[in-house]
Amino acid sequence: MPPPPTPPTRTPATARRVADETNGHGVVVSASELLCRAGDRAFFGWGEPRSREKALNLYARAASDASSPCASAMRRLGRCYEEGAGVAPDPDAAASWNEAAAALGDPDATCATARVVERAGDLRGAGERYQFAADEGHAGAAFELGRMYANGLGVRKDAEAAAYWYQLAAEHGDAAAQRAVGVAGMEAANENEANDPAAAAAAAREAIEWLERAAAQGDADALNDLAIVHEDGHAIAAIPRDAEKARGLYSRAAERGHPRARNNLGFVYMASEAYADAAVHFRIAANEGDADAMNNLGNLVENGLGVPKDLREARWMYERAAAAGVDKAREAAARVSETIRSEDAEEMTRARDSALASQTSDANAPGASEVSKLNALVGSFQTMVVAKDTEIYDARRETSRKDAEAARIAKELGAAKAECARLKASLAAYEKSSKAPSPLGLGPSSASGPGPPIVAATAVRSEHTAPGGLSSRPRFERSSSLRSDRSGASGVSAISSQKSLTFRCVRPTC
Repeated sequence: MPPPPTPPTRTPATARRVADETNGHGVVVSASELLCRAGDRAFFGWGEPRSREKALNLYARAASDASSPCASAMRRLGRCYEEGAGVAPDPDAAASWNEAAAALGDPDATCATARVVERAGDLRGAGERYQFAADEGHAGAAFELGRMYANGLGVRKDAEAAAYWYQLAAEHGDAAAQRAVGVAGMEAANENEANDPAAAAAAAREAIEWLERAAAQGDADALNDLAIVHEDGHAIAAIPRDAEKARGLYSRAAERGHPRARNNLGFVYMASEAYADAAVHFRIAANEGDADAMNNLGNLVENGLGVPKDLREARWMYERAAAAGVDKAREAAARVSETIRSEDAEEMTRARDSALASQTSDANAPGASEVSKLNALVGSFQTMVVAKDTEIYDARRETSRKDAEAARIAKELGAAKAECARLKASLAAYEKSSKAPSPLGLGPSSASGPGPPIVAATAVRSEHTAPGGLSSRPRFERSSSLRSDRSGASGVSAISSQKSLTFRCVRPTC
């Protein structure tokens, strides 16, 4: 029997080429996937100068490969056209490439296409795409599917099915789903406290762990929820009050563009009588559109706490809050307006009485006609003051509009920063995937591409069979808080005659 053939000697260059072609793990990678990986290196500047144009060209070649078109490259092209990376933004081209990738079974592209379809109003079509991607193990799609079942969007409303998909997505790292499961767990703990305190305590602790997982990923809503838990304390979960920890969590959420967290941060400063700091945060939150912050700021300005007293500015803030739905602010605006009218009337009465007294005493004195002229001049100045007051009021309205525009731009900047953070996470995931074989035997080209990535399809694969037997019944949207109603706690009761005021921000309680 002849001896086995001697394996060929590999030079370092040959070894690198073979490792590249086999993804370093003995798994053969297609030429189109290698092109896609080269595109990633150009896009992110890994080991070479960063060039979005070069990346776009490589992605296009990989996506158009006649023998083996790369779905990941198609998805990356869709992202480039959507965000204008290396090419002018083109929503139609982005949709076409995403559809092409979805047709090849790419779960990320399928989920992205589902979102586009949902925004266009085709809820049933979106649900079908979310279902396909979720069945393929896509955590983000599982969350979206849970949201659709929870709200009856394109499918029958089914709390049990929603809880199943939320739980599945949460177990595989989707931050929004982790928060949703945490909120549902807190609600279940509250409902079960009287019947089974021990089970309620365990459920509350587990729910808080889910919120902590979501917060660790930077989810602003979860950070805000956790801050509420630590600020107020939670008896069921045996969590004591901790204002400093709450302040830190509110700050992190506020930095991510969460207006309610910014308002709540102001509330923490308010509780410690740091009025000037509270006013700063209330003003920022008000400019970002938070109605309760507008009301709170009006309270401070009306009473001169931490800021100069200015009844006209206070009235304007109350009116903005009232227009945004805070009922007590409407009452406060009416009260302040009456105070302003009363003070103006008193001032004019004093000026008139003073003028009349001057006329009476100087009627027979030399220059009496000059006094009359001066009185007429005073009257004209009073009329001018009223006109200028109206101009100031209108100018404040215009300033408020510009502040709102600035807040919108700031919010977009915050979203861009968040996308940058997710992109860094994508980079870390990509580098990690390049060092270990993929569960489906794919190379790193299946990792998320340019732009904020959606959780990779291979990261999730359910071993669950079907929804059933779950007690969690989430009643929330992705952006909701632990309590969805506004209740009577939305107003700040301004009392000008008292030094100590009761400031109550809208913060959902557990």
